[in-house]
Amino acid sequence: IERTAGITRSLLEVFARRSGLRLGIVTKSKLIERDIDLLREIARKNTLVVHLTITTPDNALARLLEPRAPRPELRFAAVRKLREAGLTAGVMCSPLLPGITDTAEALDRMAGLAAASRASFFVAEPLFLKSCSRPTFLGFVREHYPHLLADYENRFSKDDFATPDYRRQSATRVQVACRQHGLGRRST
Repeated sequence: IERTAGITRSLLEVFARRSGLRLGIVTKSKLIERDIDLLREIARKNTLVVHLTITTPDNALARLLEPRAPRPELRFAAVRKLREAGLTAGVMCSPLLPGITDTAEALDRMAGLAAASRASFFVAEPLFLKSCSRPTFLGFVREHYPHLLADYENRFSKDDFATPDYRRQSATRVQVACRQHGLGRRST
């Protein structure tokens, strides 16, 4: 719809006429490349941070998790184009999926690809499952990762969010990967 209707572009045109704002964009779409001219104008007069969500570099897994999103390599390329245009843009590796995308090795790989894309930053946040989405996601785990189903059911049986210990462990892994690849902190 955005390709033909240009709704996001029309909103960016409004922001391009303003100054002194703090704006953040989160997207999975490489279509953001189309709007680099407006994003540069916005960034000239405002604080602008663009986050490209890339959950995994694995195309097969990405197709399962995000069937309608652009392939991961296209999103990494979009980060590079945004950075080449002088914009603050980084990779948001979210959600982190326990036992699937949250290992130190997986995060190191993602941070390495973010660095190769010249990302301004790399961040990752753990999965949370609200009651409305829990049955669908647990169905996904049951179908594709049956060996992890009991773990997910245990993690999310009473709480929507990851435990504080898991959040700390994930944050440490992300910090290590960022240091390893020279990635900065997310701009706020």
